[in-house]
Amino acid sequence: MSNEYVAHFVNMLQRNVVGSTGIVLQAQIKNRKGKLDKLANASVEEAYKDWSKKANFDVSGRLCNREFQRLVMSCLATDGEVIIRKHRGFEHSRYMFGVEIIDSTLLDVELNESLRNGNVVRMGVELDKYRRPVRYYFKNVDTRTQHGLSLDGRYTVVDAGEIIHCYENRFTNQTRGIPLIATALMRSGMLDGYEDAAVVAARIGASKLGWWKTPTGDQYLGDDIDEDGAIIDEAEPGVMGQVAGDAELVEWNPRYPNTDHAQFMKICLRGMAAGLNVGYNTLANDYEGVNYTSLRASAIDEREIWKLLQDRLIEDIMQPLYDEWLEIQLGIGTLKVKGSALPAFAADKYKQVRFQGRRWPWVDPQKDIDASIKAIDRNMTTVTRVIRERGDDPEQVWLERKNELERMQELGLSTQQVVDTSAESAMNDDKEDMSDESEQDEPGGQEDA
Repeated sequence: MSNEYVAHFVNMLQRNVVGSTGIVLQAQIKNRKGKLDKLANASVEEAYKDWSKKANFDVSGRLCNREFQRLVMSCLATDGEVIIRKHRGFEHSRYMFGVEIIDSTLLDVELNESLRNGNVVRMGVELDKYRRPVRYYFKNVDTRTQHGLSLDGRYTVVDAGEIIHCYENRFTNQTRGIPLIATALMRSGMLDGYEDAAVVAARIGASKLGWWKTPTGDQYLGDDIDEDGAIIDEAEPGVMGQVAGDAELVEWNPRYPNTDHAQFMKICLRGMAAGLNVGYNTLANDYEGVNYTSLRASAIDEREIWKLLQDRLIEDIMQPLYDEWLEIQLGIGTLKVKGSALPAFAADKYKQVRFQGRRWPWVDPQKDIDASIKAIDRNMTTVTRVIRERGDDPEQVWLERKNELERMQELGLSTQQVVDTSAESAMNDDKEDMSDESEQDEPGGQEDA
């Protein structure tokens, strides 16, 4: 990621898809009456949060769950795929389960064979007749070979049940992933080369004033001669080349810095932004000449891309990891309510969870709050949905609010809610508009007169 704009795009993925808190588990387990089981939900969420710490989550002890999610997005952008190995019975964690991200270059892309059992190996992945992954063939180049079966000392063969292989499917029968930045690589390389040439030309133009030309055409000797006999000519601020004898000044006026430079840069960056599915202004950090409406329209389009990537991260990685983690915890009894372990036979019940991704506030939050209040009052949405769109857990928000009010009462503080004057004013405006419309429709109005 030597290109600054590509690096910026990867950072945009990590910030917008994962965010500062990561994709958070919200347990939605219900009791026999169909209501949320608060104790069971709290037990699952607390244990999952503890498992998400570095010491328990990553087999190397380097990544917590949030950092793991960011690395996943980086791998999808630059490698086109992420390969995760699940380690059941991981002895360094009391939860007996750990994850490991494997370098995708270890999956041998040049391994393509037809096997005697009817399966085929394509780019290091063994597929059955339905093209379902059966085994993965990793090159034996590190100490992780001890976790699998080594064939002829060349590969570590790992069963597909231990692997999560996530990538974006762009065509039929795809076996390996394509980097998200692939569409922008050629243009970014051209842009790098152009910028280098333009900067060098501009520096030379700012440094070299010209040369002295002799009427007799004496040979120009340059500043020095290298070991091969080639003339060395240096460009330094305020320096002019010199030759022997009478001479006249020949000025050199390069075209750089060029007035077309900025426009050419914009053209290249717009092409990169289109290939990366992001707005030009956010990719290039160029907000000159834009207005609020255009920025909002671009942000809405981008946020749909972020939501799609969040869904892929949840469905392909987060949910499968949780399901396997839950199965292990129910088996070893780490999930407890009032000292009793949750029963393993009710595993499907405890899979009732949702993963909440980050959400994105607007520049003018007051208008959004007022709009939400109106929508709730007119039964067009719910408080639960509004809270989730803000990236929070409704149950947690209400519980914190309840505890807050109780604590304020204990301290003798006023718990009277502040009147939202802006929302109240907006509602009054609506009433006035409705009143005006009803007056116009009454017989004897201006139209009948």
